[in-house]
Amino acid sequence: MSRDLLRTFDRPRIDPSRPAAGLDQRGGLPRAAVERIAAAVRGAAPTPSGVLLDLGVGTGEIGACVAQTSGLRYLGLDLAFATLQRFEERLSLEGARAWLLRADADHPWPLRDGRVRLFFLSRAAHLLRVAPLVTEVVRTAHPDGAWVVLGRVRREASSVRATLRRALHRLLGESGVFSVSGEMAQHRLATALAEHGGTSKPAQVVATWTAAESPAGTLAVWRKKPSLAGIPLPAPVRQGVFDRLEA
Repeated sequence: MSRDLLRTFDRPRIDPSRPAAGLDQRGGLPRAAVERIAAAVRGAAPTPSGVLLDLGVGTGEIGACVAQTSGLRYLGLDLAFATLQRFEERLSLEGARAWLLRADADHPWPLRDGRVRLFFLSRAAHLLRVAPLVTEVVRTAHPDGAWVVLGRVRREASSVRATLRRALHRLLGESGVFSVSGEMAQHRLATALAEHGGTSKPAQVVATWTAAESPAGTLAVWRKKPSLAGIPLPAPVRQGVFDRLEA
């Protein structure tokens, strides 16, 4: 990545002990859906050139496809080292070019002012604090304008994972833990950006697919995550929540 885009900081902002549990298990999107999502992300850019900043890139399931066919300079940011390693492997297999940075998006980003044309958060809005996120978006957005694209997987209300997720948020609340759903987090972010002069566009469905899910399989994936609903929990609270979910 050219030095004109990056800036440096004196203090470390990375927790080297933070694991990258789960890796690809949260995704598992069909390739056709990934390609449609990537095309929609690229099409949202106000110009075919400039910087696309992908926040919370994970293993690059979508990001690698965006980088592969985009005229924008793709810059991916994530905190977990293991997921970025998996992303690099994916890039080499697909022959795509991207710049990846390990950094905490809840703190000032290692990016200079006014460089970004398109921000992309794929299922990451609920993991980040709104105030610092908006501050950095406003600071790094191109002076001629930029778009913030928020991605989310919306399951049928009666599906296994949607049912378990509602129960999870209820049980967390009963345990005294306040959690924020992805939909609520995106609404809060859109509202905060509007206070800085931003305008919203209606949500758009760009891909649909079917998937086989089971309660046991869903809980097995959740158990490997370092947090629940984006919140690290004390071991007794975490175990109690899982016990009640399984029941």
